[in-house]
Amino acid sequence: MQGSGLTTYAHGILYEKTDNREQAIEAYKKTLQQEGESSYLYVKLGNVYLKDKQSKEAKRCFFRALKLNPKNAESLFGLGVAYLLEDNHKLAARYIEQGLSIEPDRHYARMMLCDILVAWRC
Repeated sequence: MQGSGLTTYAHGILYEKTDNREQAIEAYKKTLQQEGESSYLYVKLGNVYLKDKQSKEAKRCFFRALKLNPKNAESLFGLGVAYLLEDNHKLAARYIEQGLSIEPDRHYARMMLCDILVAWRC
């Protein structure tokens, strides 16, 4: 990132850290416009949407990140959480499992998968 894109990105981080999600979303969107598409930035944006309980927008970002980088486990974990917010345990489990196939040492994701499977089966 160069120039104004880096500045805008830094603002997004600061907004996110101060729980100002609306401004963080706008800053990350602006960074994408200034710097071009980035799997990493789409994941950042998707995570802010998740914090704001906007699962539809979060999924859009995570799917875009996956299109740019199909081996991005964070996108898959994010999709799992987004589908969990929508009470779709089947898809939540599927995406968490796919993420674990890429990064099997993510113990938090493994625990989340256990929680999803128990809730789904009960």
